Amino acid sequence: MLQKIIASHTLPSDALKNYINKYWVSYNPTDEYLDVPIVPDGCSDIIWKNGDVFLSGLMESTHVISIAPKDRYFGIQFKPFALAMLLDVNMSHNNDKSIPLVEISRELEQTIIKCIENDASHEKLNDYFEFLYKDKKVDMSLLHAVNVKRL
Repeated sequence: MLQKIIASHTLPSDALKNYINKYWVSYNPTDEYLDVPIVPDGCSDIIWKNGDVFLSGLMESTHVISIAPKDRYFGIQFKPFALAMLLDVNMSHNNDKSIPLVEISRELEQTIIKCIENDASHEKLNDYFEFLYKDKKVDMSLLHAVNVKRL
């Protein structure tokens, strides 16, 4: 079934490589529901799905999601701890949960909606996240410790 999903990803700017793994998109072009396994990867994502934006917390176990016909997704996969630092939230409260992003940051939710729905380039998102991270006190030693090279 996975071969029926159309998926791609784009890397963030060099300035964001310590915070964001990738921007990703997926689309179910079929007229059937497709079950897709999602495995824990140590990352949190902000996901736009058909107009709604939510935060997907750290996964502790594998989940199977059913992707409806014509469903479109856009995601921003953050490196471990990078999203928690950006939003100043304890992400452990969001493990294995998806919560509306508006509950955490209306501004971030609206910016993502505007970029996605206006077909803005990844450069616009890069610019926005670079602006957000520039004034953050980021513990780079923590980010480097949890972002060891994966096989």
